[in-house]
Amino acid sequence: MAGLDAAVKAALKGPERKDIKIRKHDFNVKKASKQVVKGETHIAGQISHRVRWTPDDQVFYAIVIKNKKITKVTRSIEGGGWGKLAGKLAAWVVGADAATAEEIYGDFEGHVVGNWKEAADVIIGAVALEAV
Repeated sequence: MAGLDAAVKAALKGPERKDIKIRKHDFNVKKASKQVVKGETHIAGQISHRVRWTPDDQVFYAIVIKNKKITKVTRSIEGGGWGKLAGKLAAWVVGADAATAEEIYGDFEGHVVGNWKEAADVIIGAVALEAV
């Protein structure tokens, strides 16, 4: 759990940490911003999923806490890894649109390299729990 503890500390207290291993995936975790607005604590952060030989996948998350309860957690992903590259290649080779090809390859990629999104969700969940 040392990797998860390091990720949570980086997100909530800083500084940014690189090369954190969670479930066989490597991440960089940036310090999150924290604001209190009308009794709600808003935390917004970024995690980079490190992918060899391609741009990193970027995960952006937001957490809302009110009355010591987590009321909302969202995440969005800007893919930079193999799915994006394969989508463009498939679109060119077979004439599929890039979004469809990227989605299909993304599903396949999860079986080949493991589901890194679940590992990112573990980090986000731990950050939310620690922030309460």
